[in-house]
Amino acid sequence: MEALKAGRKVSRAGWNGKGLWVAMCEGSPALEAGKFWNPHARAYAEANGGACAVKPYMLLKTAQGDIQMGWAPSGPDAMADDWQTVDDSPVVRVAEPRNITLPPHQQRVIDERGDLVGKLDKLTLFLETVQFSTLDMAEQSRLHLQCKAMAAYAGVLAERIVAFTE
Repeated sequence: MEALKAGRKVSRAGWNGKGLWVAMCEGSPALEAGKFWNPHARAYAEANGGACAVKPYMLLKTAQGDIQMGWAPSGPDAMADDWQTVDDSPVVRVAEPRNITLPPHQQRVIDERGDLVGKLDKLTLFLETVQFSTLDMAEQSRLHLQCKAMAAYAGVLAERIVAFTE
């Protein structure tokens, strides 16, 4: 989960399908009605002031090359210990607003999230190393807790950045 929340794609070593991966979508606190592709969701957003919150969700890239939105792991997938990051998976960063000048306090939020995501990326990679596995369990637990907190913090900053441009 830490890798997903940090913006990475993950897959299971035990999956038989070729090229399968999972990614997390951050969602939006207020997605405009016109951005919904589903007519029912669009109508709901329009009826509720022109926007609607979208909760974070996972998506799956299938073996057939499709994207399955709203994917949830099966019980065995959720309990598996063979999850791994996908090598070509850069940390996804929230796009900086273009062609507008932001107030200094908003630019600081963007800069802060960029710095945080860079640190989170390094920590996420460290959690997959042999060196990490040699640490005592209490320290491993603290580092996992730190990673979760940093990912949550990055998510809050991302929501704020999205709100700057809406």
